[in-house]
Amino acid sequence: MLDYYFNDKFDTKKYLSDYKLNKITLSSLRLQLEELTEIKGQSNNGKVQTSPKFDGLENLAIHKIKIKEKILAYESYFNTYERAWDNLTDEEKYILDIFFKHRVSEPLYRAKKHLGFEKSHVYEKLREATKKFEKLIIG
Repeated sequence: MLDYYFNDKFDTKKYLSDYKLNKITLSSLRLQLEELTEIKGQSNNGKVQTSPKFDGLENLAIHKIKIKEKILAYESYFNTYERAWDNLTDEEKYILDIFFKHRVSEPLYRAKKHLGFEKSHVYEKLREATKKFEKLIIG
């Protein structure tokens, strides 16, 4: 999944801003897997429906495997994310939170007011926090 965030270089801003969406996606995948686990096969008058290539249970098993693989990828994203996030200072977390993770309105104004910094200093702190987070993610 980490490959998704690489073009020419690692896209730290997108990695941070996708946090909420990735949480929702992971929850959805877990629900899908739970629903598929409850399905024992579709029947028609007591007979399991089959096709020449696959029967319903084989299709179900393949689909479950694909969902499990996606779940593992999202869990890896969150493990990596949380490990990196835990190594940031409160100030770095705040700056990355308002600029990327939660995308609040007027993040520069909020950061200046909350941290007591000038505009240039806020941007310097943002660059430093972004680089540090990126280094923690990709090494």
